[in-house]
Amino acid sequence: MVTVLFADLSGYTAVAARLDPEAVKRQLERILGRLGEEVLAYGGYVDKFIGDNVMAIFGAPVAHGDDPERAVRAGLGMQAAMGEVNEPLAAQHGVTFELCVGINTGEVLAGHVGDSYTVIGDTVNVAARLQAAAHPGSVTVGEATYQATRETINYSALAEPLVVKGKTEPVPAWEAIGGDGQPAGATSAGPVRAPLVGRAAELAQLHDLLARVQRKRGPHLATVIGDPGVGKSRLVRQFEQELHSGEARPLVRHGRCLPYGSSIVYWPLGEVIRTECAIVDGDPPAAAWQKLSTRIGELLDGSGSDSRSAASKAAVVGRLLGIERPDEPVAAEREDAQQAREVFFAAVRSCVEGLARAGPLVFVWEDIHWADEGMLDLIEHLVQWVRAPVLQICLAREELLERRVGWGGRAARFHDHLPGAARRERDA
Repeated sequence: MVTVLFADLSGYTAVAARLDPEAVKRQLERILGRLGEEVLAYGGYVDKFIGDNVMAIFGAPVAHGDDPERAVRAGLGMQAAMGEVNEPLAAQHGVTFELCVGINTGEVLAGHVGDSYTVIGDTVNVAARLQAAAHPGSVTVGEATYQATRETINYSALAEPLVVKGKTEPVPAWEAIGGDGQPAGATSAGPVRAPLVGRAAELAQLHDLLARVQRKRGPHLATVIGDPGVGKSRLVRQFEQELHSGEARPLVRHGRCLPYGSSIVYWPLGEVIRTECAIVDGDPPAAAWQKLSTRIGELLDGSGSDSRSAASKAAVVGRLLGIERPDEPVAAEREDAQQAREVFFAAVRSCVEGLARAGPLVFVWEDIHWADEGMLDLIEHLVQWVRAPVLQICLAREELLERRVGWGGRAARFHDHLPGAARRERDA
Protein backbone atom coordinates (compact mmCIF):
# COMPACT_ATOMS: atom_id res chain seq x y z
CA MET A 1 0.00 0.00 0.00
CA VAL A 2 1.73 3.15 -1.21
CA THR A 3 1.03 6.69 -2.33
CA VAL A 4 2.41 7.62 -5.74
CA LEU A 5 3.16 11.20 -6.80
CA PHE A 6 3.72 12.47 -10.33
CA ALA A 7 4.88 16.04 -10.96
CA ASP A 8 5.18 17.40 -14.49
CA LEU A 9 6.74 20.68 -15.62
CA SER A 10 5.02 22.67 -18.35
CA GLY A 11 6.21 25.75 -20.18
CA TYR A 12 9.17 24.00 -21.76
CA THR A 13 8.39 25.34 -25.26
CA ALA A 14 8.38 28.98 -24.16
CA VAL A 15 11.60 28.54 -22.20
CA ALA A 16 13.32 26.72 -25.08
CA ALA A 17 12.43 29.62 -27.39
CA ARG A 18 14.29 32.06 -25.12
CA LEU A 19 17.29 29.99 -24.00
CA ASP A 20 19.84 27.83 -25.75
CA PRO A 21 19.57 24.04 -25.24
CA GLU A 22 22.41 23.85 -22.71
CA ALA A 23 20.85 26.57 -20.59
CA VAL A 24 17.47 24.82 -20.71
CA LYS A 25 19.11 21.57 -19.63
CA ARG A 26 20.78 23.28 -16.68
CA GLN A 27 17.51 24.89 -15.61
CA LEU A 28 15.63 21.59 -15.82
CA GLU A 29 18.27 19.79 -13.77
CA ARG A 30 18.18 22.50 -11.14
CA ILE A 31 14.38 22.51 -10.90
CA LEU A 32 14.01 18.72 -10.87
CA GLY A 33 16.69 18.52 -8.18
CA ARG A 34 14.77 21.07 -6.11
CA LEU A 35 11.53 19.09 -6.49
CA GLY A 36 13.37 15.95 -5.45
CA GLU A 37 14.46 17.70 -2.27
CA GLU A 38 10.82 18.11 -1.29
CA VAL A 39 10.23 14.38 -1.73
CA LEU A 40 13.20 13.51 0.46
CA ALA A 41 12.25 16.10 3.07
CA TYR A 42 8.98 14.27 3.66
CA GLY A 43 10.49 10.81 3.74
CA GLY A 44 9.59 9.80 0.17
CA TYR A 45 11.57 7.96 -2.47
CA VAL A 46 12.31 9.43 -5.89
CA ASP A 47 11.51 6.56 -8.24
CA LYS A 48 12.68 8.22 -11.43
CA PHE A 49 12.95 11.38 -13.50
CA ILE A 50 11.24 10.98 -16.86
CA GLY A 51 12.18 13.94 -19.03
CA ASP A 52 10.63 16.87 -17.16
CA ASN A 53 8.50 14.59 -14.97
CA VAL A 54 9.16 13.36 -11.41
CA MET A 55 7.75 10.09 -10.08
CA ALA A 56 7.96 9.59 -6.31
CA ILE A 57 6.78 6.92 -3.90
CA PHE A 58 5.66 7.25 -0.28
CA GLY A 59 5.31 3.95 1.54
CA ALA A 60 7.99 1.92 -0.22
CA PRO A 61 10.70 0.84 0.22
CA VAL A 62 10.17 2.43 3.68
CA ALA A 63 6.64 2.72 5.06
CA HIS A 64 5.29 5.24 7.57
CA GLY A 65 1.91 5.57 9.21
CA ASP A 66 1.13 8.81 7.39
CA ASP A 67 2.50 8.29 3.87
CA PRO A 68 -0.53 9.83 2.07
CA GLU A 69 -0.16 13.01 4.11
CA ARG A 70 3.57 13.12 3.48
CA ALA A 71 2.94 12.86 -0.26
CA VAL A 72 0.37 15.67 -0.30
CA ARG A 73 2.57 17.95 1.79
CA ALA A 74 5.46 17.17 -0.55
CA GLY A 75 3.27 18.11 -3.51
CA LEU A 76 2.31 21.39 -1.86
CA GLY A 77 5.98 21.96 -1.05
CA MET A 78 6.84 21.43 -4.70
CA GLN A 79 4.35 24.08 -5.78
CA ALA A 80 5.76 26.49 -3.21
CA ALA A 81 9.27 25.74 -4.46
CA MET A 82 8.26 26.71 -7.99
CA GLY A 83 7.93 30.29 -6.81
CA GLU A 84 11.56 30.46 -5.77
CA VAL A 85 12.88 28.79 -8.94
CA ASN A 86 10.69 30.90 -11.25
CA GLU A 87 11.59 34.27 -9.76
CA PRO A 88 15.11 34.47 -11.23
CA LEU A 89 13.91 32.98 -14.54
CA ALA A 90 11.22 35.63 -14.88
CA ALA A 91 13.61 38.43 -13.92
CA GLN A 92 16.42 37.37 -16.26
CA HIS A 93 14.59 35.82 -19.22
CA GLY A 94 10.91 36.70 -18.91
CA VAL A 95 9.82 33.03 -18.78
CA THR A 96 8.53 30.64 -16.13
CA PHE A 97 7.70 26.98 -15.65
CA GLU A 98 4.43 25.66 -14.24
CA LEU A 99 3.92 22.42 -12.33
CA CYS A 100 1.06 19.91 -12.30
CA VAL A 101 0.98 17.34 -9.48
CA GLY A 102 -1.15 14.19 -9.26
CA ILE A 103 -1.27 11.86 -6.25
CA ASN A 104 -2.98 8.50 -5.74
CA THR A 105 -2.99 5.87 -2.98
CA GLY A 106 -3.50 2.14 -3.35
CA GLU A 107 -1.94 -1.28 -3.67
CA VAL A 108 1.01 -1.86 -6.01
CA LEU A 109 3.54 -4.51 -6.84
CA ALA A 110 6.88 -3.27 -5.46
CA GLY A 111 10.36 -4.58 -6.09
CA HIS A 112 13.39 -4.46 -8.35
CA VAL A 113 12.83 -4.30 -12.08
CA GLY A 114 16.22 -4.61 -13.70
CA ASP A 115 18.69 -2.66 -11.58
CA SER A 116 16.21 -0.23 -9.99
CA TYR A 117 13.51 -0.42 -7.34
CA THR A 118 10.05 0.63 -8.53
CA VAL A 119 6.33 0.04 -8.18
CA ILE A 120 3.81 -0.99 -10.83
CA GLY A 121 0.05 -1.32 -10.96
CA ASP A 122 -3.20 0.53 -11.52
CA THR A 123 -2.46 2.90 -8.61
CA VAL A 124 0.56 4.22 -10.53
CA ASN A 125 -1.42 4.63 -13.73
CA VAL A 126 -4.19 6.59 -12.02
CA ALA A 127 -1.65 8.88 -10.32
CA ALA A 128 -0.19 9.67 -13.74
CA ARG A 129 -3.68 10.35 -15.14
CA LEU A 130 -4.50 12.66 -12.22
CA GLN A 131 -1.33 14.60 -12.91
CA ALA A 132 -2.20 14.87 -16.61
CA ALA A 133 -5.67 16.20 -15.74
CA ALA A 134 -4.44 18.63 -13.05
CA HIS A 135 -4.44 22.37 -13.63
CA PRO A 136 -1.05 24.10 -13.59
CA GLY A 137 -0.08 25.10 -10.08
CA SER A 138 -2.39 22.53 -8.45
CA VAL A 139 -2.09 19.29 -6.48
CA THR A 140 -4.86 16.85 -7.50
CA VAL A 141 -5.47 13.70 -5.47
CA GLY A 142 -7.58 10.57 -5.80
CA GLU A 143 -10.27 9.40 -3.41
CA ALA A 144 -8.11 7.09 -1.27
CA THR A 145 -5.57 9.86 -0.71
CA TYR A 146 -8.32 12.33 0.12
CA GLN A 147 -9.96 9.99 2.63
CA ALA A 148 -6.61 9.37 4.36
CA THR A 149 -5.68 13.06 4.66
CA ARG A 150 -8.87 15.12 4.83
CA GLU A 151 -8.42 15.68 8.58
CA THR A 152 -5.06 17.39 8.12
CA ILE A 153 -5.20 18.83 4.58
CA ASN A 154 -7.69 21.38 3.27
CA TYR A 155 -9.32 20.39 -0.03
CA SER A 156 -11.60 21.73 -2.70
CA ALA A 157 -13.72 19.10 -4.46
CA LEU A 158 -13.59 19.20 -8.24
CA ALA A 159 -16.93 20.06 -9.80
CA GLU A 160 -17.07 16.78 -11.71
CA PRO A 161 -15.19 13.46 -11.50
CA LEU A 162 -12.33 13.18 -13.98
CA VAL A 163 -12.66 11.06 -17.07
CA VAL A 164 -9.26 9.41 -17.39
CA LYS A 165 -7.80 7.08 -19.95
CA GLY A 166 -8.03 3.39 -19.04
CA LYS A 167 -10.96 3.82 -16.62
CA THR A 168 -14.53 2.96 -17.53
CA GLU A 169 -15.93 5.06 -14.68
CA PRO A 170 -15.09 8.71 -13.90
CA VAL A 171 -12.51 9.11 -11.12
CA PRO A 172 -13.46 11.35 -8.14
CA ALA A 173 -10.72 13.87 -7.43
CA TRP A 174 -9.94 16.73 -5.06
CA GLU A 175 -7.53 19.65 -5.21
CA ALA A 176 -5.32 20.18 -2.14
CA ILE A 177 -5.46 23.78 -0.97
CA GLY A 178 -2.99 23.58 1.92
CA GLY A 179 -2.20 21.92 5.22
CA ASP A 180 -3.97 23.04 8.35
CA GLY A 181 -0.66 22.99 10.29
CA GLN A 182 -1.73 20.00 12.39
CA PRO A 183 0.16 16.86 11.34
CA ALA A 184 -1.43 13.44 11.51
CA GLY A 185 -1.37 12.09 15.02
CA ALA A 186 -1.16 15.55 16.55
CA THR A 187 -3.01 16.01 19.77
CA SER A 188 -5.73 18.59 19.71
CA ALA A 189 -5.01 21.66 21.78
CA GLY A 190 -8.70 22.11 22.53
CA PRO A 191 -10.19 22.63 25.98
CA VAL A 192 -9.53 20.01 28.64
CA ARG A 193 -12.81 18.52 29.79
CA ALA A 194 -11.94 15.22 31.49
CA PRO A 195 -10.18 15.53 34.86
CA LEU A 196 -6.51 14.58 35.05
CA VAL A 197 -6.03 11.50 37.23
CA GLY A 198 -2.81 10.04 38.66
CA ARG A 199 -0.46 12.85 37.67
CA ALA A 200 -0.62 15.12 40.72
CA ALA A 201 3.06 14.63 41.60
CA GLU A 202 4.28 15.37 38.08
CA LEU A 203 1.98 18.38 37.79
CA ALA A 204 3.33 19.71 41.07
CA GLN A 205 6.88 19.24 39.77
CA LEU A 206 6.15 21.41 36.75
CA HIS A 207 4.71 24.15 38.96
CA ASP A 208 7.74 23.92 41.26
CA LEU A 209 10.10 24.21 38.30
CA LEU A 210 8.30 27.29 37.00
CA ALA A 211 8.48 28.86 40.47
CA ARG A 212 12.21 28.10 40.54
CA VAL A 213 12.68 29.71 37.12
CA GLN A 214 10.84 32.83 38.31
CA ARG A 215 12.75 32.99 41.58
CA LYS A 216 16.22 32.55 40.08
CA ARG A 217 15.50 34.44 36.84
CA GLY A 218 17.24 31.67 34.94
CA PRO A 219 16.47 28.84 32.49
CA HIS A 220 15.50 25.24 33.16
CA LEU A 221 14.64 22.14 31.13
CA ALA A 222 12.13 19.40 31.95
CA THR A 223 11.59 16.34 29.76
CA VAL A 224 8.48 14.16 29.95
CA ILE A 225 9.23 10.76 28.45
CA GLY A 226 6.73 8.02 27.67
CA ASP A 227 5.12 5.88 24.99
CA PRO A 228 2.60 7.45 22.59
CA GLY A 229 -0.89 7.90 23.93
CA VAL A 230 -0.09 7.69 27.65
CA GLY A 231 -0.80 11.32 28.48
CA LYS A 232 2.31 13.47 27.97
CA SER A 233 0.42 16.18 26.09
CA ARG A 234 -2.53 15.85 28.45
CA LEU A 235 -0.26 16.56 31.42
CA VAL A 236 1.10 19.71 29.81
CA ARG A 237 -2.35 20.93 28.75
CA GLN A 238 -3.50 20.63 32.36
CA PHE A 239 -0.42 22.55 33.45
CA GLU A 240 -1.24 25.31 30.95
CA GLN A 241 -4.86 25.42 32.02
CA GLU A 242 -3.82 25.95 35.63
CA LEU A 243 -1.33 28.65 34.60
CA HIS A 244 -4.03 30.56 32.72
CA SER A 245 -6.33 30.49 35.74
CA GLY A 246 -3.63 31.83 38.09
CA GLU A 247 -2.66 35.40 38.87
CA ALA A 248 0.77 35.34 37.22
CA ARG A 249 0.27 34.14 33.65
CA PRO A 250 3.55 33.30 31.94
CA LEU A 251 3.88 33.49 28.18
CA VAL A 252 3.53 29.99 26.65
CA ARG A 253 4.72 29.11 23.15
CA HIS A 254 4.37 25.76 21.36
CA GLY A 255 6.48 24.06 18.71
CA ARG A 256 5.90 20.56 17.34
CA CYS A 257 8.41 18.34 15.58
CA LEU A 258 7.03 16.55 12.53
CA PRO A 259 7.63 12.85 11.76
CA TYR A 260 8.97 13.62 8.30
CA GLY A 261 12.63 13.14 9.01
CA SER A 262 15.44 15.34 10.23
CA SER A 263 15.78 17.25 6.95
CA ILE A 264 13.13 19.74 8.09
CA VAL A 265 15.54 21.81 10.16
CA TYR A 266 14.37 23.80 13.22
CA TRP A 267 10.71 23.23 12.30
CA PRO A 268 9.27 23.73 15.83
CA LEU A 269 11.24 26.94 16.30
CA GLY A 270 9.92 28.14 12.95
CA GLU A 271 6.38 27.57 14.20
CA VAL A 272 7.06 29.70 17.27
CA ILE A 273 8.62 32.52 15.26
CA ARG A 274 5.83 32.60 12.69
CA THR A 275 3.22 32.71 15.46
CA GLU A 276 5.07 35.41 17.36
CA CYS A 277 5.48 37.56 14.23
CA ALA A 278 1.94 36.84 12.92
CA ILE A 279 3.38 35.52 9.65
CA VAL A 280 0.85 33.42 7.76
CA ASP A 281 1.01 31.30 4.62
CA GLY A 282 0.43 33.49 1.62
CA ASP A 283 2.20 36.57 3.00
CA PRO A 284 4.27 38.18 0.22
CA PRO A 285 8.03 38.04 0.94
CA ALA A 286 8.20 41.78 1.59
CA ALA A 287 5.29 41.65 4.06
CA ALA A 288 6.72 38.61 5.86
CA TRP A 289 10.10 40.32 6.18
CA GLN A 290 8.48 43.48 7.51
CA LYS A 291 6.59 41.52 10.19
CA LEU A 292 9.69 39.57 11.16
CA SER A 293 12.07 42.52 11.34
CA THR A 294 9.54 44.69 13.21
CA ARG A 295 8.84 42.09 15.88
CA ILE A 296 12.49 41.18 16.40
CA GLY A 297 13.30 44.86 16.67
CA GLU A 298 10.69 45.12 19.43
CA LEU A 299 12.10 42.10 21.24
CA LEU A 300 15.62 43.46 21.14
CA ASP A 301 14.61 46.98 22.13
CA GLY A 302 16.06 47.62 25.55
CA SER A 303 18.70 44.91 25.27
CA GLY A 304 21.40 47.31 24.11
CA SER A 305 21.14 46.27 20.46
CA ASP A 306 21.12 49.07 17.92
CA SER A 307 18.90 49.03 14.82
CA ARG A 308 21.66 47.61 12.63
CA SER A 309 22.29 44.76 15.05
CA ALA A 310 18.55 44.01 15.26
CA ALA A 311 18.24 43.96 11.48
CA SER A 312 21.23 41.64 11.24
CA LYS A 313 19.74 39.21 13.76
CA ALA A 314 16.38 39.36 11.99
CA ALA A 315 18.14 38.39 8.75
CA VAL A 316 19.81 35.44 10.46
CA VAL A 317 16.51 34.20 11.92
CA GLY A 318 14.71 34.91 8.64
CA ARG A 319 16.88 32.43 6.79
CA LEU A 320 15.35 29.71 8.96
CA LEU A 321 11.92 30.54 7.55
CA GLY A 322 13.08 31.21 4.03
CA ILE A 323 12.42 34.93 4.49
CA GLU A 324 15.25 36.85 2.90
CA ARG A 325 16.07 40.45 3.70
CA PRO A 326 15.66 42.52 0.50
CA ASP A 327 19.21 43.90 0.84
CA GLU A 328 20.74 40.63 2.11
CA PRO A 329 24.53 41.01 1.95
CA VAL A 330 26.33 38.43 -0.14
CA ALA A 331 29.07 38.21 2.48
CA ALA A 332 26.77 36.23 4.76
CA GLU A 333 26.98 33.30 2.36
CA ARG A 334 30.72 33.06 2.95
CA GLU A 335 30.36 32.15 6.61
CA ASP A 336 31.45 28.63 7.37
CA ALA A 337 28.88 26.25 8.85
CA GLN A 338 30.12 26.51 12.43
CA GLN A 339 30.24 30.29 12.39
CA ALA A 340 26.76 30.51 10.84
CA ARG A 341 25.40 28.17 13.52
CA GLU A 342 26.92 30.23 16.34
CA VAL A 343 25.51 33.45 14.90
CA PHE A 344 22.09 31.84 14.52
CA PHE A 345 22.04 30.46 18.08
CA ALA A 346 23.08 33.86 19.44
CA ALA A 347 20.29 35.59 17.51
CA VAL A 348 17.68 33.13 18.79
CA ARG A 349 19.00 33.50 22.34
CA SER A 350 18.61 37.28 22.16
CA CYS A 351 15.03 36.94 20.89
CA VAL A 352 14.16 34.47 23.66
CA GLU A 353 15.56 36.80 26.30
CA GLY A 354 13.49 39.60 24.79
CA LEU A 355 10.33 37.49 25.03
CA ALA A 356 11.06 36.72 28.68
CA ARG A 357 11.88 40.30 29.65
CA ALA A 358 8.38 41.06 30.90
CA GLY A 359 7.92 37.77 32.75
CA PRO A 360 8.54 34.01 32.68
CA LEU A 361 8.42 32.22 29.34
CA VAL A 362 7.42 28.59 28.82
CA PHE A 363 8.36 26.68 25.67
CA VAL A 364 6.57 23.40 25.02
CA TRP A 365 8.50 21.34 22.47
CA GLU A 366 6.38 18.35 21.42
CA ASP A 367 7.64 15.09 19.91
CA ILE A 368 11.30 16.08 20.10
CA HIS A 369 12.32 12.46 19.40
CA TRP A 370 11.65 13.51 15.78
CA ALA A 371 13.68 16.72 16.05
CA ASP A 372 16.70 17.32 13.86
CA GLU A 373 20.07 17.41 15.61
CA GLY A 374 20.27 21.17 15.24
CA MET A 375 17.01 21.66 17.14
CA LEU A 376 18.18 19.41 19.97
CA ASP A 377 21.45 21.35 20.13
CA LEU A 378 19.53 24.62 20.26
CA ILE A 379 17.37 23.45 23.17
CA GLU A 380 20.50 22.54 25.11
CA HIS A 381 22.15 25.82 24.12
CA LEU A 382 19.23 27.86 25.43
CA VAL A 383 19.13 26.08 28.78
CA GLN A 384 22.83 26.71 29.28
CA TRP A 385 23.19 30.28 28.04
CA VAL A 386 19.89 32.16 28.27
CA ARG A 387 19.87 34.75 31.04
CA ALA A 388 16.14 34.97 31.61
CA PRO A 389 13.30 33.02 33.30
CA VAL A 390 12.67 30.41 30.59
CA LEU A 391 11.24 26.95 31.25
CA GLN A 392 11.51 24.49 28.36
CA ILE A 393 9.23 21.45 28.57
CA CYS A 394 10.06 18.69 26.11
CA LEU A 395 7.72 15.80 25.32
CA ALA A 396 9.41 12.73 23.88
CA ARG A 397 9.43 8.99 23.48
CA GLU A 398 12.14 6.73 24.88
CA GLU A 399 13.94 6.74 21.51
CA LEU A 400 15.20 10.24 22.29
CA LEU A 401 17.52 8.74 24.91
CA GLU A 402 18.88 6.32 22.31
CA ARG A 403 19.87 9.29 20.15
CA ARG A 404 21.07 11.50 22.99
CA VAL A 405 22.56 9.49 25.81
CA GLY A 406 22.66 11.75 28.86
CA TRP A 407 19.98 14.12 27.54
CA GLY A 408 18.84 16.34 30.37
CA GLY A 409 21.87 15.72 32.57
CA ARG A 410 24.71 17.71 31.05
CA ALA A 411 24.32 20.84 33.15
CA ALA A 412 23.01 21.85 36.54
CA ARG A 413 20.03 23.58 35.00
CA PHE A 414 18.73 20.37 33.44
CA HIS A 415 16.03 18.47 35.28
CA ASP A 416 15.78 14.70 35.18
CA HIS A 417 13.02 13.19 33.11
CA LEU A 418 10.19 13.57 35.62
CA PRO A 419 10.84 10.00 36.80
CA GLY A 420 7.42 9.45 38.31
CA ALA A 421 5.68 10.28 35.06
CA ALA A 422 8.11 8.31 32.95
CA ARG A 423 7.88 5.24 35.18
CA ARG A 424 4.09 5.22 35.27
CA GLU A 425 3.86 5.81 31.53
CA ARG A 426 6.15 2.87 30.86
CA ASP A 427 4.02 0.71 33.16
CA ALA A 428 0.91 1.89 31.29
